[in-house]
Amino acid sequence: MLRGEPQPQQILERITVPHTIYQWKRDAQQRSLARNLQSNNRTALESAFQRGLAVVGYERDPQGNGTFLLGPWKNASEI
Repeated sequence: MLRGEPQPQQILERITVPHTIYQWKRDAQQRSLARNLQSNNRTALESAFQRGLAVVGYERDPQGNGTFLLGPWKNASEI
């Protein structure tokens, strides 16, 4: 449970999903780009989780690219 203002998180890694992935998925000739990116991002996320990191945030830039923000997880009692 979050109380009060959100506390800043230490961001150690970022994993980006470009906005063009949606176009890649619709286009049969580019679909392999989406599959490769998703596979690489899955591997990166699994590696981060194995090292004790968690997704502590997600942001989108003005162009629509998304970024998973990874850092150490803090329990409510630690905040």
